[in-house]
Amino acid sequence: MDFNKWVEDLKTNWINKDINKIMDMFDVSVKYFETPFQEVIGLENIRKMWHDIDSQDIKELTCDVLGIKDNTVIASYILILANGDIIDMVYQIELNENNKCVYFKQWYMHKK
Repeated sequence: MDFNKWVEDLKTNWINKDINKIMDMFDVSVKYFETPFQEVIGLENIRKMWHDIDSQDIKELTCDVLGIKDNTVIASYILILANGDIIDMVYQIELNENNKCVYFKQWYMHKK
């Protein structure tokens, strides 16, 4: 499992607003949480959630791996939009042997 590549690929595909490539990073059986308590079921519903990036005017997006254990990585993403909004996110990501995400949970906080 190449956690660093997965985290970086998500960042690159996000900046490029390439939702098809983002969706290819997820396994069909993924358990996906938009918030810790809001599960999104099915790849098509996950795709709809990711279409939020279509309207983002991204000034900067950074990511860091915070920790890795077994098949799980905890990663931090900080999104800075052109309007000054900052979204600070932490993702829990589990990968399978094919480097596809099988579990995704995020926590985020908006700042000005």
